[in-house]
Amino acid sequence: MPPFRRARWRHLFTLAVTGILLSSGAAVGATALTPANASSQQKDAATASQRHSAADSFSRSVSSGWGVSDLGGAWRTVGQENRYWVAGGAGRMSVRPGQALRATLADVASDDIDLRVRFSTNKALTGRGEYLSFIGRQAGSLDYRARVRLLADGGVLLQLGQGGTALRSVAIPDVTHAAGTSLNLRMQVTGTSPTTIRAKLWPASDREPGTWQASVTSSTAGLQTAGNLAIESYISSSATGPVTTRFDDLKVVPTSAPSGAAASAGTGTGTGSPAPTDAPKPATPDAVAPKPAPAKLAPAPAPAPAPAPAKPATAKPATAKPATAEKPASASESTTGVPKGTKLTVHHGDLTVKTPGAVIDGLDIRGFVRVEAPNVTIKNSIIRGRATTGNAVLLYAGTGASAGLRVIDSEIAPTHRSHLTNGVYGYDFTLTRVNIHHVIDAVHIFGDNVTVADSWLHDNLHYSKDPTHGGGPSHDDSVQIQQGRNIRLTGNTISGAYNAAVQVTQDRGTVANLTISNNKLSGGGCTINVAEKGKGAIKGLTISGNTFGDSRFNCNMLVPPTTKLAQSANAVAKGVLTLNRRAQ
Repeated sequence: MPPFRRARWRHLFTLAVTGILLSSGAAVGATALTPANASSQQKDAATASQRHSAADSFSRSVSSGWGVSDLGGAWRTVGQENRYWVAGGAGRMSVRPGQALRATLADVASDDIDLRVRFSTNKALTGRGEYLSFIGRQAGSLDYRARVRLLADGGVLLQLGQGGTALRSVAIPDVTHAAGTSLNLRMQVTGTSPTTIRAKLWPASDREPGTWQASVTSSTAGLQTAGNLAIESYISSSATGPVTTRFDDLKVVPTSAPSGAAASAGTGTGTGSPAPTDAPKPATPDAVAPKPAPAKLAPAPAPAPAPAPAKPATAKPATAKPATAEKPASASESTTGVPKGTKLTVHHGDLTVKTPGAVIDGLDIRGFVRVEAPNVTIKNSIIRGRATTGNAVLLYAGTGASAGLRVIDSEIAPTHRSHLTNGVYGYDFTLTRVNIHHVIDAVHIFGDNVTVADSWLHDNLHYSKDPTHGGGPSHDDSVQIQQGRNIRLTGNTISGAYNAAVQVTQDRGTVANLTISNNKLSGGGCTINVAEKGKGAIKGLTISGNTFGDSRFNCNMLVPPTTKLAQSANAVAKGVLTLNRRAQ
């Protein structure tokens, strides 16, 4: 994903539509250009016009940088200027994989803009594609933007965001991207407290859609003021590059301007023309652009494991029912998940969180979530995922950058269920009163510092013929621990897995300081199944105060004899407590 500019966040804001809470900073001003020989009154009028309006036909020729726009002053660029040039009626950026370039009109500052622009690329995208940001209000380190994601399969996503957080993300099914194909974007950023951001995207050869495809409001404290305009391109590090993106027919006016004032070639109600042939860049030394620090906007697909084989027609859910042990009051349907009466805002598309300390509150997320920043909180929300042919991890926190993640009073359950669907993957997180169900593995741990408390993990997906296991049955676990220290499972109700309620594998490394206490546990062949896998005994294993229900093999605990077990106050709902000390 694009590298995000790290801001120092100071003021808390509440996002009116999405319910995402972040922190933000202060704004800075800008200086307008005025004619040198104008009268004082004329200067005031010219200043107002230039601060609120901009235009650039890119009809000039500039070998390095973008020069001076038709209206709005000089373009200020970030990175090596030889990566920017103007030729053939377009401003161009040549961006290498893993890098970003940005051009800013710092002499334009407005809190009310209606922006139109046309763009295209010189090649089809590969890897995770290109992220094009059209920034309608930049104040200091903060901004409001529309971002267009050009995907490797030709698909297009339209996202509205504030700095490093996507506020709205929608797929545009009728729009596809290909090399040399021009697309039009129109965006409005208007008003203060709240600010309305909305956008639409369409092929340059078509008529402009009559309605906005994405709209959102925000009241970020540092952005309720006038801001500058900018254009940014980031090419994914997994893409083949460099990629040259061309921009033309840029026009910006206030939203109060007369109808048609901002219409440019190929926008409005008429039809546009195809993109001109990409003009070659004037010869310049091939300098390596330094890594810039742009603001970022992010949702990206969450799946972490490699794609699995496609699901064959023979994969059918097994008819076996999960264990029916009664749910304790401390972790049940009534005490986990989103509290009743909570108003949720739908978020369409994947969501990647890159802002340290971000708070996501009250979202119904129709996509995957990936956390790549420390001390993020997700609360009062539902994560549903989306349809996919690859591995589907609803919440991924395994990049090493998400220490301190907390998920509270939330539900994690897929709308699209398959043998590839899993719940939470990662480490350095705490789940509290979370309801996770209808996934293969509810919680999959492969690192240190994990707590799952007062949560309800139940009704795992299970397939009698699972293609990820050679056509045999699914190996679904409620909690699987492949590696890690300082792991605590307490106060939970866990049932419904075919393989184990808690499975320790040490597949990735050693496990130590694992406490399983005061849970209600059932399901699996052996409900708690501990394997050393040749990596030595588990150190610091405590199993205490749990109540066990049924299991397929009448086996409550399976622990190798070489692992020292601190076991106390465990009980069974019926029968006799069983502990198998077989080596494995």
